[in-house]
Formats: sequence, structure tokens, C-alpha cells
Amino acid sequence: MAETVVGIYPSRAEAERASAQLEQAGISPHRVQVVSETTGVTSSRAAGALANLPPADVQRYTDALQRGQALLLAQTDGNEADRIRGILM
Repeated sequence: MAETVVGIYPSRAEAERASAQLEQAGISPHRVQVVSETTGVTSSRAAGALANLPPADVQRYTDALQRGQALLLAQTDGNEADRIRGILM
């Protein structure tokens, strides 16, 4: 089952570093997106990923973006979700 793992970071630079860690661990960069104020949630991929989450989560992530934080969205088949969370911690 597909799952989106979302991380909230204080800055886009920190989210980009986390994205690089995922890539070093073998996660395809095509499955990872960093979203910040500069990209907003208007990108179709980010909007689509957020649309599949519970409304309370979407509000939390939208609030984080409005506060100037960045999001990392990692698409997974579900089997890798725990592994991705472990890398991001």
C-alpha cells in the first residue's frame, strides 16, 4: 500500500539535507520532494500527496509552511515507510 512519509524541517536547507540522506540510502530522488514557501503547496505533486492525508495533517503541514518551515514528502510503497522514518530521525 502506498504511503506518504512527511517530515517538517525548520528550513529548506535542512529538508534538502534530509532528502540527500534518503538518496544516499538508496531512495530514488523521484520519490522525494521538498516543499517550502518558495515552492508552496501549489506544485501538483505536493498538492496530490497532501490531498491523500487526513485533513488535520494537511492543516498541520500547511501551517508549518506558513510559518516558514519546509516539508519533505517521500512516497513509499508502505514497506519502506519505517525505514524512511528511521533515516529521517
